[in-house]
Amino acid sequence: AEQALVEREALASEVMALQDRLISAIDTLPGPLAIWDKDFRLVVCNSSFPPRMFGRDEPPEPGSRLEEVLDKASTSGQFEAALGREQEWRDAAVSSIRSGAIRDRTPYTDGRIFHAESSHAENGDMLIFSTDITQFVKQEQQLEMYAARLEEINREMEFKAFHDDLTGLWNRRHLSEVLDKMLNERREGDNLAVLQIDLDRFKQINDTLGHAAGDFVLCQVAERLRRVVRGSDFVARLGGEEFVVLVRFADLAVVHALADRLVSALAEPVVYNGSEIRAGGSVGVAHTPVSDADTLLINADIALYR
Repeated sequence: AEQALVEREALASEVMALQDRLISAIDTLPGPLAIWDKDFRLVVCNSSFPPRMFGRDEPPEPGSRLEEVLDKASTSGQFEAALGREQEWRDAAVSSIRSGAIRDRTPYTDGRIFHAESSHAENGDMLIFSTDITQFVKQEQQLEMYAARLEEINREMEFKAFHDDLTGLWNRRHLSEVLDKMLNERREGDNLAVLQIDLDRFKQINDTLGHAAGDFVLCQVAERLRRVVRGSDFVARLGGEEFVVLVRFADLAVVHALADRLVSALAEPVVYNGSEIRAGGSVGVAHTPVSDADTLLINADIALYR
């Protein structure tokens, strides 16, 4: 009996030493760790747990109920999401832990962010361990910011590749692509007209009032072209004071009527710094089937100057 008692005490000492080593080991972990039994009572926690949960070093008693621990945590001022909604936060946290596996991010009021994860033992114990991922989140946010900026730059580059910098209209490069596409997609009975537009007194405006006034007039002209054309028409600026409108039509009268509206719109004065500027404009028209695909723009230019 005496031998059995000695063996029992030795075994108890061994278990205590093992337990101490386990507690020492989990205390070295930088993030909070807690083990809960199957009834959600605290078995053990490490030294990082109290300051993170309660803002102080005093640990909760082993056997404390989950609800009690989270109730204190909700009013500790540690958790960003709990501020001003302590009861709601506590109930949600209790429900989440009791429902099973946990994988979430928890922002703290000191700016730190922890990732909490749970695992279950065969005896029903649940271990919840949190890892500081603040730097990771910051890097992730930076990457997201860089990706968003890269996407924005790509959109800007794509826009600049096909649009005129000053007026925002389509540019000469895109005009060629669209013209080819519209010609290739023409159906029987459909025709395509090119209306080339030139401002009559633009050089005089630039010479007398300066380039700022000239740029202002070009932007106003662009707005008028957008307003006058139909939704299906295509408007581009070739450069300088030259513009082009592409029009699909079945009846040539539609094209003539549009050309008349364009000339009337360009004849209206532009008000710049309180003064009226009259640029005026001419329109040259070429269309299929009179002009073929290769000569539409050339013939529209010839018609314009004629």
